[in-house]
Amino acid sequence: MKLYKKIILFLIVSLVVTSCTKTVNEFYPSGRLKSQIQYRNGKENGISKYYNESYGSVILETQMKNGKKDGFLKRYYFNGNLEYEAHYTNDQLDGIERYYTKKGQMVMETMYKKGIKEGPYHSWHENGVQFNIGAYKNDLQNGKWEIYDERGLLIGEATFNEGTGEQLAFDQNGILNRKTLYKDGLKDGEETYYKPDGSIEKVLVFEKDRIIEERK
Repeated sequence: MKLYKKIILFLIVSLVVTSCTKTVNEFYPSGRLKSQIQYRNGKENGISKYYNESYGSVILETQMKNGKKDGFLKRYYFNGNLEYEAHYTNDQLDGIERYYTKKGQMVMETMYKKGIKEGPYHSWHENGVQFNIGAYKNDLQNGKWEIYDERGLLIGEATFNEGTGEQLAFDQNGILNRKTLYKDGLKDGEETYYKPDGSIEKVLVFEKDRIIEERK
């Protein structure tokens, strides 16, 4: 008898949940499927999918919970290859965010925590060679950063303390050609340009990313 009651209760709960859940399909004027969105109690819950009209392929899919992004989000190129992926918690980026080329080469990877950049950062040229490597803290560049060209040669480096620090840029021969000061993630202070012989070519003075003075 107890087992029978449990079965009946389970069926009733399942029926209530099912009756509150539905999938809504939207179509393009051409009649092709545009989107499939799952709802529960009037809010998006589950996986929402959006389609390309011409090819019928998925161009965007995301996990939703109570009308907010919660879980994975993926965006695709028209050829079906992954363009972008990220993880959300309560409508905020939370976890790894990645970008890809049409050929499938990953070109950027960023870590987020509760909507802000926090942790390692990497980017690559389309040929797969490392472009940038660094880290973020509280949404600002932090620690050592390195920048490479498509051949893998170091063309820039910087050291930041939560967005405040100094960035150096080098020419293809490794000679310093620019030095820039940053404060709170913005150019603030002198940006000095150097000639190949090491003498100063010009100096720009910034205040919160805005040029306020130029000296030659």
